[in-house]
Amino acid sequence: MGWISQAPFEARLAATLFLLLLGLADVFGALQVRQFAAFTPNGVAEAVGPSSHTHGAERPVTVESLNAPSHHIDRELLVQDSHVHIPAYAMTAAFLSYFALGHVTPNVTLVRRGDFVKQAVPGASQYFEQLLDDPKAIAFVRAATSWSPTAEEARIYVGRDEQGRILGRVVFLWLPSEHGPVGIGVAFDGGGRILQVAVTDVGTEPLVWVRPLLDHLGALSGLGPDSVPDQAGLAADGSGRMVRYYAEVIIGGVRRSQAIDGALRAAMGR
Repeated sequence: MGWISQAPFEARLAATLFLLLLGLADVFGALQVRQFAAFTPNGVAEAVGPSSHTHGAERPVTVESLNAPSHHIDRELLVQDSHVHIPAYAMTAAFLSYFALGHVTPNVTLVRRGDFVKQAVPGASQYFEQLLDDPKAIAFVRAATSWSPTAEEARIYVGRDEQGRILGRVVFLWLPSEHGPVGIGVAFDGGGRILQVAVTDVGTEPLVWVRPLLDHLGALSGLGPDSVPDQAGLAADGSGRMVRYYAEVIIGGVRRSQAIDGALRAAMGR
């Protein structure tokens, strides 16, 4: 096998471009790790490790802290990514370009979480993050939805008045979809009635299918804990297939949120 310098120009050009592409991918990969995790073991543990909260406790939070930019890290996808081997980088430049340029759909924040909590529970003077780590509560949600919530997918916040009474509970969920995760927020009053529903985050690609649904989310307000939301109230007659698909995704998230709120109310004896 001869030296690369003695190879035909086309072969040398292909090898050079491949190495440049591989180096560029490594640079962008390092930037992503630095932005969403860290380069140190302690930093990575803090970003993707389990919560250090006391079992069943509430952690005080501020509305401003909920508005801080955050990134959803899917642990299963993280494990899958860590097992990508060198042969995967030998894909053709066109194939890599498709993923690098043609199918990247960064999320767009439509509603900041802190703003949604403050608007949905306006009378609250104190806010707390509530953990869903009780085995009975998780079993309740699983029995109702055939889904087990994780800390990466679900975040729950309660608003209390000066006397410590719960005025409302807000459930934020990340929902999987064909074109990337969708974030929603569902606010409940103390009795489990839906106060407000919002799509908080969505990818730039599915945004065109989700946007027609935003004006119809108000139809879900007022539903009681025993009411079953229906996607027909979101997607108008004649809506396209993808609009109906994302209506189903959102409705599925609302049902999951109802189950979470019901489980926590039951655990607190409400």
